[in-house]
Amino acid sequence: MPNRLQNEKSEYLLQHKDNPVDWYPWGKEAFEKSKKEDKPIFLSIGYSACHWCHVMEEESFEDQETADFLNKNFVSIKVDREERPDVDSIYMTSVQIIAGHGGWPMSSFLTPDRKPFFAGTYFPKEGRHGLPSFMEVLKKIALLYGTKRADIEKSSNEITDVLKKQFESNKEEIENDENTARLYIKNNLENDFDSINKGFGKAPKFPQPILHEFILEQYSKTKDEDFLKISLETLDSIEKGGIHDQVGGGFHRYSVDEKWLVPHFEKMLYDNTSLAYLYLNAYRITKEEKYKDTVEKTLNYLSNEMVSESGGFYSAQDADSEGVEGKFFTWSIEEINSVLNKEESEKIISNFNLTKEGNFEGKNILFKNENIKGKDKKIVSEALKKLYTERSKRIPPLTDKKVITSWNSMALKVFAKAGAIFENKNWINIAEKNANYLLKNNILNNKIQRASYEDSPSDIHGQLEDYSYFIQALIELNESTGENKWVELAINFTNSMIEEFWSEKEGKFYDSGKSSTDTLVRPSTTQDNITASGISVACEVLIKLSVIISNKKYKEIVEKQLKNTSNDIGRFPAAHCNWMKLLNFENYSSQIVLTGKNISKYIQTINSEFMPTTTFGFNNGNKSFYISDNKYIENKNLAYYCKDYYCELPVESIEELLKQINT
Repeated sequence: MPNRLQNEKSEYLLQHKDNPVDWYPWGKEAFEKSKKEDKPIFLSIGYSACHWCHVMEEESFEDQETADFLNKNFVSIKVDREERPDVDSIYMTSVQIIAGHGGWPMSSFLTPDRKPFFAGTYFPKEGRHGLPSFMEVLKKIALLYGTKRADIEKSSNEITDVLKKQFESNKEEIENDENTARLYIKNNLENDFDSINKGFGKAPKFPQPILHEFILEQYSKTKDEDFLKISLETLDSIEKGGIHDQVGGGFHRYSVDEKWLVPHFEKMLYDNTSLAYLYLNAYRITKEEKYKDTVEKTLNYLSNEMVSESGGFYSAQDADSEGVEGKFFTWSIEEINSVLNKEESEKIISNFNLTKEGNFEGKNILFKNENIKGKDKKIVSEALKKLYTERSKRIPPLTDKKVITSWNSMALKVFAKAGAIFENKNWINIAEKNANYLLKNNILNNKIQRASYEDSPSDIHGQLEDYSYFIQALIELNESTGENKWVELAINFTNSMIEEFWSEKEGKFYDSGKSSTDTLVRPSTTQDNITASGISVACEVLIKLSVIISNKKYKEIVEKQLKNTSNDIGRFPAAHCNWMKLLNFENYSSQIVLTGKNISKYIQTINSEFMPTTTFGFNNGNKSFYISDNKYIENKNLAYYCKDYYCELPVESIEELLKQINT
């Protein structure tokens, strides 16, 4: 008999609707039951593409004995971390406080007032490798809750106090500047860089796009070849690796080894959009075709497999198919030979390191030797198309079809920018369609919602990252099309963002809005992780918009937030890479203003240049913004380069514009 999760929209929650565990969604009903029956809460947090979440479900949550014990002694709550990143952030922090590490599935035990007192991640059915079995944990917790209540209350209060302090601002202000941060990062990069396999650290290896965006930006300012070398070599290794889906395009979650060979096979929308944008920036700097090829393959994957007919991008594809991790993506020699002709087969086997023994559980993950050139490139390209067609006949991994606002905004941003740079109207159309989708389906009562399901907004309020990333995407769409309507929308949502998430009293943004009242604390997370923090992106868009519309209030907010964050940036610069771009935010005072009825000839050129701190303004004779006012001349197409609110004389040619910019 299905449990309460049958009424939810989340794919992850629906995966657990037939568990014998009496699951509750996060909410009032579960909290009241816990208090009324005086039972501790078992909180399980995961996401649909999480391999070990599936394992724990199969081992424990589908087991009747385990379910009976949970149902008798606990109130069990299941949360999709992608729906509720605020809840995940709070309890992941508590897991790290208690266990010293984190991950998913997250397993937390709470008092009826939602204070954590014990936590971990995956617990196996049978104890192994130093981990107790899940049933052992449950029995111990139930016993302690019944016999050592005072100790549990004391512990939960202490943990909650530490937890609250984690989200409090450190009032000690540290003077930071970009040069100091740059030197710190560079020294640490040199120590941590894997000169053999590239990337940073040892296994597991993550691509770290935010770090590389910072590195490329620093190269653009300093022309320090060491910065460029580190990033490009890493990008080349990732592209050749098994973490890159050589057959279908796109990138898997991370590599479990040092060589970028064996990935965790799930594909996340945010990984693919942020990596596509990173490779796009590598192309803008180097103009090398190989980076363009990677962008094209990634965006083709997204547009072929990860977008609805209505224009919303799906959130993830699972690692497992038919209950086996990676089955959809791996190949035997026999399978290769059955699909390809002899010449094609030989080229695929030799260029992608295929063996009879395989490199992953008896099968092969395609792993490129070097960049394929000449005649081989055409043969391999055709062979990969055949393999893709054949792979499409397999049972695919599950696709999580929720349309998350912030992640879609990342897709919107890269499709818009790539469309402008490569003059690809289809990509621009995809970006505009996605923007219109979000405006129609991810907004409820004039407020951005976290996600939509089947073209209908969820009832979960949007987080700060949903607002800030969407605003960022609208600005990019304006820069890629020259249509000021997108900036107008960005300004409207910015004012709503400030109203909902900014605390003037505290001088900082919160991750969740004023209308979110169901969490133990209100998180305010500044650290950049796989993606940039919602707060750092909020500051970034405020800086850009302050230049576009000359808004002093926006600048003042950024100044206050930077003061509030300065201590964290100073102590942990590597975890605040997006913030470090903002330390000298006066760098953002430069702007290119295009005026005239036919300004499209300039748009491709200025977008192709890597100018991350330069804003674009447009005046086509209709509504414009402050710096472009009074600059429109009938029957003239002009370009102005402005810095510190002073504009150079207008020019009519691309060459003259670039000369002004580079002087």
